[in-house]
Amino acid sequence: ARKSEAEIASKKRAEYRRRYALLDSVVEQVPATFKR
Repeated sequence: ARKSEAEIASKKRAEYRRRYALLDSVVEQVPATFKR
């Protein structure tokens, strides 16, 4: 479960957004890996 941006200190928002973007990219790559 992701925290809403309102719950995250403004200083950390960019960090969380980067982390979630990274997670999303990994999630997208996993199915492609399993298809091989």
